[in-house]
Amino acid sequence: MAQVLEGRHGRWAADVAEFFSVFHSQRGDAGRSWAWTSVAETVRRRERNRAQRAS
Repeated sequence: MAQVLEGRHGRWAADVAEFFSVFHSQRGDAGRSWAWTSVAETVRRRERNRAQRAS
């Protein structure tokens, strides 16, 4: 999912995943909220790794 978000939303991918996490959290779906939080963390980790390789 992280790759799909990065492909569609570029630098906004982590923010999009966070949005879905909050959306599901507010509706009481902790499982989906947790899953989207995990996606956001994966996207951010991938961004850090790319930045480190570029420098």
